[in-house]
Amino acid sequence: MISYLIGIDYKRASLVQREEAYRLRHKMAEHCRQANPGKSAVLTTCNRIEVYGVASNRSEAAVFAKSFKDTFKGPLKNAYILYGNDSVFRHGLRLTCGLESQVRGEPQIMRQLETWFGRSDFPIHLEEMWSLIIQAAKDIRKKSGLDRGVVDIADLVFGDLKTHLAFGKSAEVIIIGTGKVAALIADKKPKFAHTVFVARKKHSRAKELAGLAGGDLLSYEEFPGRLISADAIISATYSPHYILTAHSFLEVAKVRKRLLYIYDVAVPRDVAPEVDEIPFAVIKDIGDLTDRFYKGSRDIARRLESASELAEGITFAYKESKDVKDYTAWYKAQPACNNTGRRDQAALAAV
Repeated sequence: MISYLIGIDYKRASLVQREEAYRLRHKMAEHCRQANPGKSAVLTTCNRIEVYGVASNRSEAAVFAKSFKDTFKGPLKNAYILYGNDSVFRHGLRLTCGLESQVRGEPQIMRQLETWFGRSDFPIHLEEMWSLIIQAAKDIRKKSGLDRGVVDIADLVFGDLKTHLAFGKSAEVIIIGTGKVAALIADKKPKFAHTVFVARKKHSRAKELAGLAGGDLLSYEEFPGRLISADAIISATYSPHYILTAHSFLEVAKVRKRLLYIYDVAVPRDVAPEVDEIPFAVIKDIGDLTDRFYKGSRDIARRLESASELAEGITFAYKESKDVKDYTAWYKAQPACNNTGRRDQAALAAV
């Protein structure tokens, strides 16, 4: 059996292409179920969509890859394709370590991949490889220091916002959404920010997050009225449509003079491009935040470099092994190898 990978991420596809792919994710998953039943899985994160699969040979894998690209040729125009267990293992390991994330080294990708791997419909043909990848990535993150003190999206947003505030000034921050990013923000509880959570549907979850952050809960109908006093908006919903448009600011535009910082960290975007034309609106995305942060953080750079070197070493050992069983025996003998979970142990025992 040969492994293969087809995907796009923030480095290879435009934001418009990634938004289109996100909206087609369910159709992509259905295509995989029909064309390659039980042998492929679609991974969707904030900045990538990837299909991992196995085939009897390279020719069979290439036929599926061409069919998939032809079916979704718009968003997959610049898709990367990897063939072979070694290449897919290396990519998966770097991905799980956070080395391929836009917020490099982030811990959230590990949890996303563990959830994806733990799905009841995860293909059994991919279990051995991904069990090893997740186990190795945990060890790499621990040895390199990426498992502690690494920034996430909430850190980047609040770090940037603080640079725009006068010394000692507090900020009123409106958070739209109740997902993973909103949970990270609630957990931070920055002293300089008073948070206000808004939700269109999941009001109980928004109330829970507001309580955790020591902030306020706002109904979506009340939201426009707070745009006058707010210093920043963080929008991170899963909506397929724009949440903030020029119409959202019609009333406040008549009276507001000072800048309003809008952090759109959603994919697809929550903020319509037309909002950028509003004089007081300053729109920032994840790319704006990461560029500024990584240029000034030597400590994070050292951890990322260490993790990358460790990942290459693990990949080399995987390539040199004759099969998965040889690699497993080598890996389990390494000092850094931690105890794995029940599912990992079962997978390792089966090879």
